[in-house]
Amino acid sequence: MKTKINGFLIVEGIADKAFLSQFLDCEIICLGGYNMPRGTLDYAKQLLLLYQGIVLCDPDDAGRYIDSKVTQYLTNTQSVLVKFKNRNNFNKTGIAETTKESVLLALKDYIIDNKDEKIYFTVKDALNLNLNNAKTRQFLQKRIKIGQVNFKTTIKRINYLKLTKDDVEKVLKEYDC
Repeated sequence: MKTKINGFLIVEGIADKAFLSQFLDCEIICLGGYNMPRGTLDYAKQLLLLYQGIVLCDPDDAGRYIDSKVTQYLTNTQSVLVKFKNRNNFNKTGIAETTKESVLLALKDYIIDNKDEKIYFTVKDALNLNLNNAKTRQFLQKRIKIGQVNFKTTIKRINYLKLTKDDVEKVLKEYDC
């Protein structure tokens, strides 16, 4: 069973997200290194209205730079440092190269009891609202500021934002299908 985190994580790269997704149950936003797409940051800003944002970057110069840029743009986030005593790969000191135990120790203040998360928006809802159509989905993504993502991630992000089918329908009424 995955460990539930009270909040969402912001990480540097896809390897960090893949590693953390193995044992953490929370939204994990990947910045893509220095790239930091505006849509991704806007989605994180939306999540900050509902959850605590936790920045988890590598302890190198790039990680410190990214951490400072993110905390400037997303002012209510918390930065968490992982101690790298135990690493999977001794040549690197990144989040993806540390151990599960090191990450859980660093995030100990944010761990909560595993509870069943309420589902606000289902795949069936998405199909009924034609979100499998790329243009419809892109319109919605732009309006609710969740970044440009695929069908499955769109549903996941809608649920993290606690939007219902009615909420999504209201937004899509503005779209001339």
